[in-house]
Parts: sequence; structure tokens; C-alpha cells
Amino acid sequence: MITTVPTQPERGDQFTVKVDHRINDKQNLSIYYYFDDDRKVQPFANFELTGADVPGFGSIIAQRIQQWNISHNWTISNSTVNEFRFNYNREGQQTFQHPENTELVQNSCPTPPSWLTAAVPCFYGDVPGNIYGIHPYLGAGREGLPSISVAGGFSLGNDAEGELPQTGNSFQWSDSVTKVAGNHSLKFGVDFRRQQFNQFLYYNVNGTFSYYGGGPNREAG
Repeated sequence: MITTVPTQPERGDQFTVKVDHRINDKQNLSIYYYFDDDRKVQPFANFELTGADVPGFGSIIAQRIQQWNISHNWTISNSTVNEFRFNYNREGQQTFQHPENTELVQNSCPTPPSWLTAAVPCFYGDVPGNIYGIHPYLGAGREGLPSISVAGGFSLGNDAEGELPQTGNSFQWSDSVTKVAGNHSLKFGVDFRRQQFNQFLYYNVNGTFSYYGGGPNREAG
């Protein structure tokens, strides 16, 4: 029996900046910026409820959230005011469930015997001297030990569900004019918004191996 107490390193940095500027007696400008950066290393990968149940194959989650708010107020006359606002929100998770340990798949295991490489050459590179891994465009940055599970025992290796880097952007522009006429207050303007969400899934880039009972050679109970 093995008992472990893994740690989860986490760091967060946050700050805000606000600037108010009086352009003249009739115009005021305000600028606000918010920044939040967070990074943590989970000792066990649990994306989609999969992943190893032994230490050493955790996942990294890093996100950066930013916000801009800019407003401009212009008192055109005693009865007319113009207000312009711009808002931008960004939530970036370019490192979301990234494997803690990465290397080329063919380098994640001890050197195999020659009879195995001759029988299964593609696992270790179907080209002699191949240094690019299973997915040349990914390389060692995302590959690692394949997911290996033994029924009733344990599982190890990188999470077969992969990782999910994603980024969301939200923009808003608005401009309005308020006019006071006698006992009435009139307001009209325009509001334009644009939302964007980019997501990419690196699914099962290493392959999976499952071992479980069954078959003609299973011992009868």
C-alpha cells in the first residue's frame, strides 16, 4: 500500500489601474484596466473524469483575465450631454489541462528490445531516426506517456482526454446623447457588441492501452 500527499502549487497575480483626466470644463475621460493572472499545477489530471490515479501525471491550468473600460463624457450644453463607452473583456486559457510531463511518445518508455521494435515499428517511429513523435506538428510539447490502465489495479500516463486551450473575447461600443427639454428627458444612441470564442481540443494524442480480464485464457473462479 502506498500513501502519498501530493502538493498543488498555485500562484496568482492581480492588479488594477484607473486614470481620470479632465480634458477641459466640458469633457472628462476615464480609463480603467484590470489584470488577473493565475497558474496552478494539479497533482492529478481529472479532465472529463479520466487521468492517472498515481502521482506524476498531473495537469497545468493557467489563465489570464483582462478588462478595459474607457468612458468619455462631454457636456455639449446645459441641457445636452454625450457619453461614449468602450469595454473589452478577455479570458485566455491557452494552458488548460496541459500535461505536467511531456516528451516524445517514443522517449517515454525504456528502450524496447529489437524483436518488439521489429514487430511494432510505428509506435517507436516508422522512419529510422524519427525525432518528431506521433504527431510531427505537436512534437514533444504535448506528447507524453500514453494512458495505461489495468482493470482493478491502477492507471498511469497522461490524460487521454487531452487538453483544451481556449480564449474568449468580448467587445462593446456604445454612444448616447441625453437631452433635457422642459419637463422631458430624452435619450438615444447606439450599442454595438461583438463576442468571440476560440477553442481547440488536443484529444488522445498519445494513444491508450487498457488491460482487463477476459478471453479464453482467463482463469476460472
